[in-house]
Amino acid sequence: ILGQLPTDPAEPFYGRVRVLVMNALHSNDGKVHDRFEEAKSRWGPLSGSPHSNHVDFFLEPQETKDSGGPKDGTANRPGDKVRRQTRNIASVLRAASDRGRYFLFLEDDMLLCPHAMRAAIYLLDRATSYHGSWLAVRSSFGMNGIFMHSSDLDTFADYLVKHQSRRPPDHLVVEYFAGEVSESNMIKAGRPHFGFRYNLCDHLGKHSTLRGA
Repeated sequence: ILGQLPTDPAEPFYGRVRVLVMNALHSNDGKVHDRFEEAKSRWGPLSGSPHSNHVDFFLEPQETKDSGGPKDGTANRPGDKVRRQTRNIASVLRAASDRGRYFLFLEDDMLLCPHAMRAAIYLLDRATSYHGSWLAVRSSFGMNGIFMHSSDLDTFADYLVKHQSRRPPDHLVVEYFAGEVSESNMIKAGRPHFGFRYNLCDHLGKHSTLRGA
């Protein structure tokens, strides 16, 4: 993402995109999240990086309660690790709900395709021209490349936490914006969701952390 964001304050797009990086390690023994600290030293406010204005680092305020379920999950039934990932996603959504106009889901093993940010401007404008209150726009697969209005993030975060034991988050997000069940259909309230014709993300990993965990 950072490679596609301008570093010249004179650019119209400068400072308009924020990358949120959350540390979800809750340690009582002073253990440090090495990768988080490494990223903070490279792009944080004291790094001197020209991209420091684009990245916000924060700690997860508190661990959300596990609603319970099996320790070991399946592809369709979350185990404890996947339930925790779901709660972590909800924490990021809540932190982003009062920042900016749109939110983009992107996992750390997904690489944006060249010029993806320019394409994002186009697809958001296009979706809004069809319906100003769309619920979601998908431009990739899994839990990636999904755009939502920031004003909807708290509602979706609550939905994730409520249903964390029933389905993994990449299933719940589709259930939510497609209105697949009565609860999500009521939330959707007839608002459309769209799919962009091109995939904007490249998956660098070989295995999903949401499967068999």
